[in-house]
Formats: sequence, structure tokens, C-alpha cells
Amino acid sequence: MKKITVLLFFTLFLSVTLSAQEVLTLEQCVQIANANSIALKQSEYRVQNDELTLKENKYSRLPNLNGSAGLGINFGRTLDATTNRISTESVQFNNFGLNSGVSLFAGGRIANSVKQSDYNLEASQLELEDAKNNIALSVVSAYLQILLSEDQLDNARIQLETSEMQRDQTRRLIAAGSLPENDILDLDAQYAIDEQNFLAAQNLLELNYLNLKQILQIDPSRSIKVARPLIEIPTEDPSAY
Repeated sequence: MKKITVLLFFTLFLSVTLSAQEVLTLEQCVQIANANSIALKQSEYRVQNDELTLKENKYSRLPNLNGSAGLGINFGRTLDATTNRISTESVQFNNFGLNSGVSLFAGGRIANSVKQSDYNLEASQLELEDAKNNIALSVVSAYLQILLSEDQLDNARIQLETSEMQRDQTRRLIAAGSLPENDILDLDAQYAIDEQNFLAAQNLLELNYLNLKQILQIDPSRSIKVARPLIEIPTEDPSAY
């Protein structure tokens, strides 16, 4: 009776703990994983860099225009450029420049650069989508493993409680003289096995949560719980359609 009391206390403690946990849906887990993934950020930066390179190569077909301006002052004995005489006064001068150019023929270099940049951009975009898909698959796999582990833990808990009730009932029958004392030995052994299975299921659930936190790249001490999806079972007969 002592062990079942401990089990019920653990169940109550676990329920209170779970109620304080942050509940995350599958979509939220995928969003967190995408936001925290360094590899995904690197793929996004490559896409942005390839987009800029493509624009730069396309703009190289357009004419360029450069301008310049200068301003200066000479002090002391200087040659006045307007009168061709030596002057001791300060002379101020300025200059302006403007030039433009356009590439008429570059042997197909610009066109090839644009094509290559376009291919690089397409490849980086595909790599980005592939990275997102890989993250989503990892999250879904870890998410489903947690749901399976929770079901296994519930089954192990029910089996352990059933074994405890069978032991209590057998003890009462032995005390009443209805059964021999040896009958309790098999039930004790079965209870020990069920208790071991329960602890193993509990540890497996914790490991699966740690695996999910690692994929999401969040603090392992962060208390989370995955939301169990609601699946509606149709009540109408499909053959009627």
C-alpha cells in the first residue's frame, strides 16, 4: 500500500508540474526551430548575398556616370593663372569633372555573369528550402516520439496500478486463509517488472523531451510540454456518399 501511495503522489506531482509547463503546438515548435537555427540563418544570408550579386551583374549593363569636384586656396607668392603675373595675394581655385561610360561589347561576359548569378541564386534558394524541410522533419519526428512515449508511460502507469491492486487483493485473501502465501511471490515479481517498466518509460519520455529541446536549440531547463493534436473521428458512414 505504501508503494501505491508513492505512485499516486508522483502522479499528482507530475500533473501539477505539467500544468505549469509551457504548452507548444507542432507549428510553434517548427517556428522556434527555424528562428534559432544557425544553419538556416546562414542559408538565408547566402540567398540575400546571391540576390545582391545578381542585381549588381544586371546593373553592369547600364551606363555609368561619375562626377568630381575640387576646391583649393594658394597663399604667398603664387602665379596668377588669369594674368600670368606673380601675386602675393591668396588665390582660390576650383575644378569640376564629369565622365560616363558604357560597355558596348564584352565578349558575353556580362550575360554569362548574369546567368551564373541566376543559377547561384536558384541553388541557394533550394538549399534554404531543403534546410527548412530538414528542420521540420526533425521536429515532427521528435514531436511524435514524445507523444508515443507519453502513451507508453500512461500504459506503464496503468499496468503498475493494476499489479498493485492485484497484490493487495491477494494479500487480503491470504490473510483470510483463502489462498496460500506462495501466491504473493509471483505478484511481487510482476510488480517489480511493472515498476521497472514504468521508470524506463518515464526516463524515455524525459530523453525525448531533451532531444526536442536540442532540435529547438532552447535551454534544456526550460519546462515545455507538447500539445496533443485533436483528431476528429467521423461519425457518418462514408459509404453513404
